[in-house]
Amino acid sequence: MGRMEPSRSRRTSPSRQKEIQEEGLGRNRLRQGLALFVLLTLVGLAAVVIITDPRQLAEAWARIEPVWLLPAAGFFLLDLWFGGWRNHILLRRYYHGVSPWLGVRANLVNMFAAAMTPASTGGGPAQVYTLHRGGVKVVDGISVTALTFVSTQLVFALGAISGFIVIRGRFEQGLITYLLEYSLAVFGLIFLALMLGLWRPVLLGRVLGALARRMARIRPAWERRMHAAVARMLDELERFRGSSRKILASHPLLLVYSLLVNGALYTSRFTAAWFLLRALGVEASYIDVLAIQAVLQFIVYFAPTPGGSGIGEVATVALMSLLAPSWALPLFTFLNRLLIVYLPAVLGSLVFVRVLKREREQQRAVGRQRSR
Repeated sequence: MGRMEPSRSRRTSPSRQKEIQEEGLGRNRLRQGLALFVLLTLVGLAAVVIITDPRQLAEAWARIEPVWLLPAAGFFLLDLWFGGWRNHILLRRYYHGVSPWLGVRANLVNMFAAAMTPASTGGGPAQVYTLHRGGVKVVDGISVTALTFVSTQLVFALGAISGFIVIRGRFEQGLITYLLEYSLAVFGLIFLALMLGLWRPVLLGRVLGALARRMARIRPAWERRMHAAVARMLDELERFRGSSRKILASHPLLLVYSLLVNGALYTSRFTAAWFLLRALGVEASYIDVLAIQAVLQFIVYFAPTPGGSGIGEVATVALMSLLAPSWALPLFTFLNRLLIVYLPAVLGSLVFVRVLKREREQQRAVGRQRSR
């Protein structure tokens, strides 16, 4: 078990910065993702208002009971805390005395970058970067992020399957069914690739190598970059396997603990949705709300748009219409997305800007020392 490294050893090398940008943290890509996220969110909210009765929107505002918003806000904060704690329970096995707030900050940056990139692809690299800036070795940050990802996917799958069993037969074949099938397909591919990476890395290397060669035939200019990316990925994967096996061998119940924390996280998130319904004067079965929110979370997480923007708003209305009247749906959709996407993205962006600012300050200090 190591200790947190001093700031001097936490500097991100130029080569690592380039890798991070290629993995999805490039400034231009985040800007484009933000613009697309805002545009599709506005389109989605407008579609929600049009689909329902816009004349009843004022009625929904008038019916809000603020007393129910307080527990919703409380469960929102619990959601953020559990998101950081699932990182912390792994980090503290690597580093003695690490602060839980590092896990919270990394989780917030993860949520910000996930909201700015399709299918949440930027969240993982953003979390690794933030952990690295907090004194965590890159390989340990990858291990923590990957183990958390595995735990999250298992909870997602269990929740979505359980939720679908509860609500099946309540809606007809349509958009929701297609989105659910798409999400299941993406989940299956990602989970298969992850399992191959953990237990059959040579086979995964062959598959990725064949894919790189095929892509190179389509565009020869990509050949060098594709092979370099595959080689780097396999190298990181090998280091991750060694680090993960070591930590799980010494703490075999750690993954189970991570599953429980993830379960608490999403239960808190879905419970907040139930309180939002109560704030609007809508009484619904708590189990039904949990079931629908679990299916909704699964669909939106793998959506091809940044942060599930557009799709998340419309899917929320389509599923929650099973429980809530049309007049309550637009406001519920906005408040629910506010708690699970909009606010965390804003908070995460503030943390990310602060991390970048500190890095620039350290680089300037190093530059001044070298110039002396």
